[in-house]
Amino acid sequence: MADRQNKRNILVEFLGKNGAGTVFTLEIAKALENNGMNVWVILSDEILNRNEWESIKNPKIHIRFIHTGNRRTIISSTMKFMVSKNKLFAGLKNVSFDYALRTFPHPWMEFIECELNIERVFYILHDPIPHTGTEHFRKIISRRNVKTADDIIVLSKKYLSIVPTVYKIPRANVHYMRHGLLSVADSKEASTIQRKQLDTYDFVFVFFGRIDKYKGLHVLAAAYREI
Repeated sequence: MADRQNKRNILVEFLGKNGAGTVFTLEIAKALENNGMNVWVILSDEILNRNEWESIKNPKIHIRFIHTGNRRTIISSTMKFMVSKNKLFAGLKNVSFDYALRTFPHPWMEFIECELNIERVFYILHDPIPHTGTEHFRKIISRRNVKTADDIIVLSKKYLSIVPTVYKIPRANVHYMRHGLLSVADSKEASTIQRKQLDTYDFVFVFFGRIDKYKGLHVLAAAYREI
């Protein structure tokens, strides 16, 4: 009962396998626990940094891996998931979650939440205005996540006024959260940039995230060549 009153139980969901979401979700889970919450995390069993998750020995962070398949097996994997989801999450049904936090979009999350006792669902909307090259499927899934969540979190204050207009949701349900400093920024690997090599260029692009064509970095590079 005390946990319910103090809003201490949270379910963190990330069903991707690679990209920035693997690190982002790990840091979010650690930060939530560090701020006094009991954290349950549901992840893909093929997540790229699984070894980092498995190395966590904190009794307040509970991790569960599930099989999510891939694009080739999306239909069969989804069918198997729908059939087995009741059994998959049976052990969590006795937990009263104050919040569920979707760190990145995935079509299965709303079905996971339906199996559990969750008071409120939050979705972190990383790209309120999709990149021009974003796949149509990704846009659909993201919009679906917005529609089925109770509250939306944005990582830039400028989106506080844009999201309610674009997605037709109340301004009171859109919240700003500053993008935290990831621990990787303090790592030895991050501090080994060769300064002499950088000095040989007129422009240096510093980019955080998965390097993908749809993000338009090649367009930015081409534009600078014409300046």
